[in-house]
Amino acid sequence: MVHAITLFAALLTSFQVPPASPPPPPTPVPVPSMFMGEIAAGGGSLFVFFTVESTPAGSPRVVVTMPAAGAMAQAAESVGIDGDRLTFTVASQGVRGRFEGRVTEGRYAGELRLSAPNQPEARAKFDLPESVLAPEVEGAVAYRGRLEVGGGGIEMVVVLARDADKGPVASIDIPMQGIDGWPLVVEGVEAGTWRLLLPVGLAAPSFELSEIDDASRLEGVLRQGGAELPLAMARLERYEHGRLSRPQHPQPPFPYTARDVEWRHPHGHRLAGTLTLPAAASAEQPVPGVVLVSGSGAQDRDETIFGHKPFLVLADALTRGGIAVLRYDDRGVGGSGGDFGLADTFDFASDADAATEFLKELPEIDASNVGILGHSEGGLVAPIVAKWQREQGKPETMLAFAVLLAGPGVPGDAILQVQMRRLLEAGGATEEELVPVLESQSRLLAAAKAGDLAEMQNSARDLVVSQAALNLGAELDNEVLLESAAGAVAEMQSKWMQTFLKLDPAPLLAEMGIPTLAVIGSLDRQVDPEQNLPRIEAALRQGGAPFEVRRLEGLNHLFQPATTGGIDEYGAIETTIDPAAIALIVDWVRRTTGVAANAAAVDRAP
Repeated sequence: MVHAITLFAALLTSFQVPPASPPPPPTPVPVPSMFMGEIAAGGGSLFVFFTVESTPAGSPRVVVTMPAAGAMAQAAESVGIDGDRLTFTVASQGVRGRFEGRVTEGRYAGELRLSAPNQPEARAKFDLPESVLAPEVEGAVAYRGRLEVGGGGIEMVVVLARDADKGPVASIDIPMQGIDGWPLVVEGVEAGTWRLLLPVGLAAPSFELSEIDDASRLEGVLRQGGAELPLAMARLERYEHGRLSRPQHPQPPFPYTARDVEWRHPHGHRLAGTLTLPAAASAEQPVPGVVLVSGSGAQDRDETIFGHKPFLVLADALTRGGIAVLRYDDRGVGGSGGDFGLADTFDFASDADAATEFLKELPEIDASNVGILGHSEGGLVAPIVAKWQREQGKPETMLAFAVLLAGPGVPGDAILQVQMRRLLEAGGATEEELVPVLESQSRLLAAAKAGDLAEMQNSARDLVVSQAALNLGAELDNEVLLESAAGAVAEMQSKWMQTFLKLDPAPLLAEMGIPTLAVIGSLDRQVDPEQNLPRIEAALRQGGAPFEVRRLEGLNHLFQPATTGGIDEYGAIETTIDPAAIALIVDWVRRTTGVAANAAAVDRAP
């Protein structure tokens, strides 16, 4: 515990004492900077790395990654810098962590205070060295390779460098897992052989890679959970960290207005986002508006995934088409408050509901013509919000329309079973290899819905074993097996999962009563079109409102032109959203809101 000590100076009047020289001011926290290391807490350890940055407004920003705590490139709250003192808070999965410490001699040392509902506060000391991202070091060398697992492959890039002050440093990109520029722990470098660790839990993968042929390539192994897989990597002549080719990302100047906005949820937490307004929008000439709602997982306002920003692209296209667009950070992400880890689909629907109400109150917006565009789980949120707003008895301002992009039409347990099959098939798994995985998953989902803990534990162990045999071709260490199974059980027991498994979208879709566009790509391996589109269409037909249901050929879950539809393709495809899909969405929204009939009010792209 840190105690405050008050010093009292005696007043000396009998003689004069020469004034003491004031102590030198503390060295301020360096901006930008990065710190990384492990914090011993709760009988285990948390690997953390974070960057201290400056925003365009000049205020400090801290971005934190703690994989074991579920914080992934998450903007911290309540960031404060006072001389060498740095404080910030990270909220994730129901736990709030308050970092308080000082930066001296290249280290950030202090105390982490952990708090959770109905739990006593826990404290842990930390001492994290300042580090540097390998790609930023002069002379850094990047290598690309493909790890062959389970009939498929995982592309990755490892960057190695020797910093004059920090010594050997390394980082890794794994696009299909959303890992971009993560620092690796360098455990040692001997005779051109690098021993590296990616500390992401008990089954943390380690690398042993040797420089071959004057460092033109690397050869070695990756070890994880008892498996040892060969890995060969070739040197890249050019590598630009964080600059994946994303040609559809819009660049200024824009023919519309964009501004950051904030509003309060009725439950008290803050939501933050970006509003884009057609130039012609005004109180005298209000325009229709649409709120973009992201899919499952903690998402920022652009729904950033694998270097793509789908909501940024859609917002640009819709606003150029004369529609105001509000996109926002999920609760607990970026500028939004609240706790993501304790929320379920209904909580996310309440955030979307609050966003539509905020949008309707703006003078430039036609409050009778506001809708929701939801992707994946966002396509489940939209009918919930439509139901609530109809029940609130305000027909003149209820939700006016909905666009469901890869939204579900069946309950979550059915979604997950077909999703597992389709993803494994896309990775090349045979029917014989699929059987043990799918059988154990089916048992786990049934036990989760029934609340049978013993069966959940048994089926989770079987699922982990069968997945390891398929993906790694090896048995897991017992400790890793037990931890992985416990993690699967905890996920099944979470509030979000319990809601998702049991929630049937069909009755909600049938009760929407508003114009709706529903589209799914033919190569969507996460929300299967054959499983979901017929049920969505039947429910919307029952509701009686105008609707359009489309299967878009050759597109995946992100509506990219794809080959297999597997997740491993997402980051490698340069297209963020197929242009034809964008045109379909924009055209439908413009026709439904009446903008297309008043082309003079539309701001066209230059």
